[in-house]
Amino acid sequence: MIKKISIKNIQSHKNSVLEFDEGINAIVGSSNNGKSAILRALYWVVYNRPLGIDNLLSFWATDKKGNQIEPMSVLVENDRGIITRFRSKDKNQYIINDEELNVVKTDVPEQVENLLSLSDTNIQKQQDAPFLLSLSSGQIAQYFNKIVRLDIIDRVLSNAENQRRKTNQEIKTNLELKSEFESKCEKYFWLDSVEKFILKYEKISKKYDDLKEQVDLLDEQIELYQKYSDIQKKYGFISDANKKALEIKKLNEKTEYMVYKINSISSDLDRYENCKRKGYDFSQPKKIIDEIKKLNNQKVSDEINFIQEKINLFEYAKGFIKSQNEYIVGLKKQLPEICPICGSKMRDGKCVKE
Repeated sequence: MIKKISIKNIQSHKNSVLEFDEGINAIVGSSNNGKSAILRALYWVVYNRPLGIDNLLSFWATDKKGNQIEPMSVLVENDRGIITRFRSKDKNQYIINDEELNVVKTDVPEQVENLLSLSDTNIQKQQDAPFLLSLSSGQIAQYFNKIVRLDIIDRVLSNAENQRRKTNQEIKTNLELKSEFESKCEKYFWLDSVEKFILKYEKISKKYDDLKEQVDLLDEQIELYQKYSDIQKKYGFISDANKKALEIKKLNEKTEYMVYKINSISSDLDRYENCKRKGYDFSQPKKIIDEIKKLNNQKVSDEINFIQEKINLFEYAKGFIKSQNEYIVGLKKQLPEICPICGSKMRDGKCVKE
């Protein structure tokens, strides 16, 4: 039940308040005194109509150019609460029990409908035909259905029928899709077996990649081994240098001994000359001294230098051979125990077939 309506700046109402009693309330007055404006104000709250405000806005709320300068509002209070329809230059909203709801186009907030519970059955305009009297039996039945809420049952049944038809159509479509899918599945029955082959192929492919990587590494090692094997063959003569080095060493020792003897003899010769000057006679050792003097000291020195060069070359060759042998031993250690090509055991870098 509506208890109060407060109208501000709506047509002829600058600020009007109507309070209603229980039962039937009547609003009476002469023409053009604002009776219909009350109904239009209530209609504006219930249906958010009209959208424009030109036909509703009071002249008190406009300037000389017709622009709005003050807000317009309608307050409706009933047993459930208070609703205010408010509009100014900046705001267009409903206020429901102090909660503000902005108006979006022609929509009426659901909270408004629930609080007022009014429809076209409850509101009749001045120019409308007499209520029910001018309607057909079917239209009258529709009104009574709305009153006792039978229209909800009709809508529910109608919606249920629409949903049933929609569901049946979806079932039919899904059955057709299912049949089509099953037909396609029969054509691709072999995919399960192919999947097994694919998995097997992936394992073999991975194993092949691993073996190929090992073979590539082995090829690099074999290439290095061959390279240094060729170097060893190229400088194989160095292996014979050990014997020659021993001979050179012995010759060097012999030469050093000869030098020592020459120095000793020279020293003796000097002493002999001193003794000769003092009058001593050395007729017998003189022959030995003459033989010594015949020796070519330059030739001995050249021989010593030649022997020393041979010794230096030997020491260099000996160190080079040692480093190469160590590198070859390191390469052999990197070789796998099983040959990845023939599967035989490997020993010292060579395949050994048992």
